[in-house]
Formats: sequence, C-alpha cells, structure tokens
Amino acid sequence: MAQITKLIIQGNKKRVNVYLDGLYSFSLPLDFIAKFHLKTGAILDSLTQEKILKNALYFDLYNDALWQISIRLRSQKEVEAYLINRTENLLKKYNLKTNDLTTLINKTVEKLIQNKYLDDEKFAKEYVYQRVNYRQKGKRVIRLELLQKGIDEAIIEKVLATSFTDENKRNIQDLIAKIDKQTSYRHYDNSKKRKIFSSRLISRGFSWDEIKNQIDEYLNKE
Repeated sequence: MAQITKLIIQGNKKRVNVYLDGLYSFSLPLDFIAKFHLKTGAILDSLTQEKILKNALYFDLYNDALWQISIRLRSQKEVEAYLINRTENLLKKYNLKTNDLTTLINKTVEKLIQNKYLDDEKFAKEYVYQRVNYRQKGKRVIRLELLQKGIDEAIIEKVLATSFTDENKRNIQDLIAKIDKQTSYRHYDNSKKRKIFSSRLISRGFSWDEIKNQIDEYLNKE
C-alpha cells in the first residue's frame, strides 16, 4: 500500500508526476488523473498501481507507434521491432516486469491494425511504388526487401503482380539509355552492350525475364 502525497503537472501540461509516500514514483498522462480517480491522499494498493502503470505503458507504446507511422508507412514487423526496442526504457520508467511486454505489444499492434494504421498490403503497395519509380529497382531486390520487412509472401506476390506495369518497362528503358550513354560503353558492339546491360540491370534486382525484351527493343532501335 502507498499513499499519493503529491501530484505535480509537468511543464508541457501533458503529464503529471506522481509521488508516493513522499517520493517521486512515476509520471502519467494527465488524463489518467481523472480516469483512475487519483488525488492527493489516495491510497493505492500494489494491484491498482500495476494496473495504472500497465495502462500508462500501453498508452505510451500506442502513441509512440503512431508517431513512427506518421513519419512514413511501416510494416507490422517494423512496428513490433520498434516497440520491443522502445519498451526497454519504458519498462524501467514504469518499474514493470518483462513478462508484461509481449501482451502489451500485441495489444498495441492489434489496436493499430483495427484502426487501420497498420496494413501490410497497403505498406507493400507504397513500398513497391517508391522502389520502382524513384529507385528503379527490380522485382528480385524488392521481393527480398519486403520479406525482410516481414511481409507475407502471398501479399508480396499479389502486389508485385499488379504493380509492375508499363511504368516498369519505361524505367528499364531509361536505365539502359543511361548505361549506354556512358563514354566507356558508347562504341561497343551490340553483343558487348547486351552483356553490360544485363549485368548492370540484374545487379539492380531485375530478372532476366524482365529485361530481355527491353534490351532487345533498345538495341533494335539503334
């Protein structure tokens, strides 16, 4: 049992420091004062303290995850990894045990999915668009990158099948033209150029099936 001896609102007006038995114990979001009916002189047993602190940790995890997602879309695996790393400090801050971690992270992720802030298919579509149109990467590299970000293979195949269209063909043609303009390659015959184009494009993650026709088309124009 412990008595609340002091409640001090922090300078940012968003959190409050809680003192138990004359000593600083933890800080909470300001609206937790009303939510849990906290006031100076109130007595908190250990179960009530644990309940309040778990709710505070969940609150922080959820809002930290929202902040990360607001910077850019993230996969479920990325958010989970961020939250695991973040909780190392938060667990100390709230004096909770590590066995509370998995439950709170799962609860946070489920809420983010429920509120449509986390959507791996939406993330994959945006990721593919960015990699194709701004980085000019091929399917092989993008597939690997998405797997590393925890995207399910079925989602990856679905997104790749619908995202690689005429824009991808134009990107390959543009890359071939850039390679061809380099002084060291300009005067090579088509056989040598074909090998160079293939090597450079495959190194960017394009497959032979993606580039073969584009190389043929480019060389036939010359």
